[in-house]
Amino acid sequence: MPVGGVFRNVASRYDVMNDVMSGGVHRLWKDRLMAVLAPDRDTQLLDLAGGTGDVAFRFLDSAASRYGAAASASVRVVDINPAMLAVGQERAERLGYAK
Repeated sequence: MPVGGVFRNVASRYDVMNDVMSGGVHRLWKDRLMAVLAPDRDTQLLDLAGGTGDVAFRFLDSAASRYGAAASASVRVVDINPAMLAVGQERAERLGYAK
């Protein structure tokens, strides 16, 4: 099966699979990434191969926790796999980040 097919088949379970396969360690490096990025109030992020948007949502949450309602940070998630992006779009809607 081509790689695209693999990601299409696991898209709805991808984030849970990351937790299981990494023992949760992926959360630690993503937290570290946000600490290093330290998004400013109006930082713009391009998340390439962003999949379901996990890094993107952490980025927006980080800016919001620092600046509250004054945060205008934004992110664009790009991925080759439409199924992964669809999962991220649904999550964005649930979290109130969809535009």
